[in-house]
Amino acid sequence: MSRNSHALFPTCPALLGLLLLAPLPAQSAWQLASPATSPAARHGLAMVTDTTRDRVVLFGGEDAQGLIADTWEWDGQNWLPITTASAPPATHLHAMAFDAARQRTVLFGGVGNPGTWEYDGANWLLRQPSV
Repeated sequence: MSRNSHALFPTCPALLGLLLLAPLPAQSAWQLASPATSPAARHGLAMVTDTTRDRVVLFGGEDAQGLIADTWEWDGQNWLPITTASAPPATHLHAMAFDAARQRTVLFGGVGNPGTWEYDGANWLLRQPSV
């Protein structure tokens, strides 16, 4: 993924499989990407840009069958399903942020998730916030 663009994953089933790359202000137009693989349509998901690994990380959401607990990464050309030894429970309406100082994606809250999780690009770990 270029550091000169932003990623938008449409959650509407009619746009399933599409990825829109938004230009930064200096650029002039959106670009449509049609990756070979992509996450299933969903809503209530969270995405964040991992600036250390130059990836967009997507987790969870909800579809017609219920809550989802999957991790996907956009590498600039394709969505890659990520398998980890542990992962947050299926959740939606959660928040994610990238902690650049610690080089971790942080996931917090959501329906179905009582905890705080960190993803280092290889595995999710449940963290206990300090009081």
